[in-house]
Amino acid sequence: MLRLVRRVLRLTPRKAVLLAEASVAITAARMQLKWVPFTWIRSRKLEREESGNPRASDDVGERIAWSVATSARRLPGTTTCLAQSLAAQALLLRRSVGGEIHLGVGKDDDHQLGAHAWLTSGDAVITGEDEAEDFSTIATFPF
Repeated sequence: MLRLVRRVLRLTPRKAVLLAEASVAITAARMQLKWVPFTWIRSRKLEREESGNPRASDDVGERIAWSVATSARRLPGTTTCLAQSLAAQALLLRRSVGGEIHLGVGKDDDHQLGAHAWLTSGDAVITGEDEAEDFSTIATFPF
């Protein structure tokens, strides 16, 4: 725990604030996914009209990807790919940046059906990049 505190203190103030913002966004997304009916999440978070906002620049996308991935690893419990995508969406929207959340399905090596969510902005995959290519997109939600 002390090592973690030292690492955070070595971050630039900008990165430390972004990491805290990502931690709050992930916690909020996890709580919503646990306690709020998915129909509400879909109608309020996913089925939005495309905002027409510009897509993330490489710098913004990389910073948000880093902050969400780092927070997801450090927070206690499991952070699902959908929670990470919703958290990244919140961070992008706070910066008036658009993107798309993708939901996909696929089979693993044991032929078991699985699902995955990832977020893109422009050509960049912000969250869920490692597994995204193994899944076929069944729904896309622009914001």
